[in-house]
Amino acid sequence: MGGDKSMADRSTESPVVSVVLPLYNAEETIERAIESIRKQTFTAWELLVLDDGSTDRSPQIAQVVAGRDPRVTVTRLEQSGLIATLNRGLKDSNAEYVARMDQDDVSLPHRLEKQVAFLEQNPGVAVVGGAAQVVDAHGSLNQERRPPCSPTEVARALAERSAIIHPTVLMRRGAVDQVGGYRTPFLAAEDYDLWLRLSERYKLANIPEIVLRYSAGGSQLSVIQAEQQILSTVGAQLCHQRRLHCEKDPSANSSEVVSRDWLIRNGMDECTIDDIVVSKLADRSWWLAESGLLNEAEVLAHGIQEVKVSPSRTKSRRFLSLWSLGRAARKRRQIRRVAVLLFQAALTSPRGVAERLFFGGLRKFRSRSSGES
Repeated sequence: MGGDKSMADRSTESPVVSVVLPLYNAEETIERAIESIRKQTFTAWELLVLDDGSTDRSPQIAQVVAGRDPRVTVTRLEQSGLIATLNRGLKDSNAEYVARMDQDDVSLPHRLEKQVAFLEQNPGVAVVGGAAQVVDAHGSLNQERRPPCSPTEVARALAERSAIIHPTVLMRRGAVDQVGGYRTPFLAAEDYDLWLRLSERYKLANIPEIVLRYSAGGSQLSVIQAEQQILSTVGAQLCHQRRLHCEKDPSANSSEVVSRDWLIRNGMDECTIDDIVVSKLADRSWWLAESGLLNEAEVLAHGIQEVKVSPSRTKSRRFLSLWSLGRAARKRRQIRRVAVLLFQAALTSPRGVAERLFFGGLRKFRSRSSGES
């Protein structure tokens, strides 16, 4: 990088980074989120706060902060949903790089400086994310999320899951525009679909440093929302595989949201869909429990029982629901409740398998609980 100024001291007259921050009813957290961008050591940015029809004081709070810093702008929009708001942010961006930011997260001060340096040193990489600290509603640290870093590791992981934490990313706007931005069919997994399409042309990476304090509260989806996210993820993977094999992308030029019927029409077996949805919901309940959100984990675990599945999958649905409740109970150190839930889960399995599940699971929960005390 030429010139006499360091990257952190570049003039703000022409922004190098456009930070896109969608806003909806976040009056408790929006000022903190904006201030975390204002405190960046890298100063050549603009912050685009896009209000998606908030009904609380969020836009007014954001506007007050914008009055203190000309780099911050607030745009009031008619409510159209997150995907349309993100695409509006891309359209309004004036910089070469676009960063994502969520309304309840906090970017650490060196985030943009480190990520801009990475992209300028790695011209073949289109997207760079980073690690994140997961915090609860009170700001207490629960765990860290550390995705794979190298382009090879990220590409390998993307085949199964999103290997980049969306609100940590810095992207080349030209690359995102080239693949068409965010797409409507992949509701609640629009970021994963974008990563897959970008990965077909460019490299994606993460830096190992923690760049964000990530609010676990933003991950508290209802069962219906969580199920939609899983269906959209599976749909994104299906479309990715079709493109890799030079076949028609069934989502191309379509606004139809991915659903069970959509997946079945595109060749997926109904029982396979059931297995994926229920197991992924159980995984999410476990993640919430590990993040300290035990009430939310239990709500989701109970909700697994409400997911519609084919008759041949009702036992596995009940088993995973009970097993997930057992995980939350273990975090609460309710050993008796763990034993009851494991026993009930074991009853859904064949004899022999049931015994191994019960006694093996109980030993595992006991050992983990004693290790955490």
